[in-house]
Amino acid sequence: MDRNILKYSLYLGSLYFFSISVAHILGAKVPGLFVCYNIPSHQYQDSIIAFLSFGWAVFFHAAAREPAFAGAAVMSAVVAVLGLVHINLTSDFSLPQGSVELTSFWYQVVVLVAYVIWLLVFYIRTGRKNKTVSSLPNEQR
Repeated sequence: MDRNILKYSLYLGSLYFFSISVAHILGAKVPGLFVCYNIPSHQYQDSIIAFLSFGWAVFFHAAAREPAFAGAAVMSAVVAVLGLVHINLTSDFSLPQGSVELTSFWYQVVVLVAYVIWLLVFYIRTGRKNKTVSSLPNEQR
């Protein structure tokens, strides 16, 4: 059961990152798909984010299909969330027309933190069950 929850959660993450990729290619500044949706960006920045997000989509899809990649996917998600926290804490988001409200950025980060914690919990639970099963003699499996 835990393995299935992890698998489908990774598939959802793959769909999310694919959606980010499409939104950035199209320049559709959708909150949730553009973390900094209310800050102007250049097409080259959006293109870089698009192909990196597509790579993450493929990575999460592979992790959902092959459990051996799940740990790497979870670790990359932890690092990404830490990176977003760092950006929110250290970046100057002021624009010529005034300062940018960061509350919406933090809401998005909180949702991503919840998702990463969800993945981490089910990754750990899946790993524990796999170790328990693999430590049994062949006759008892």
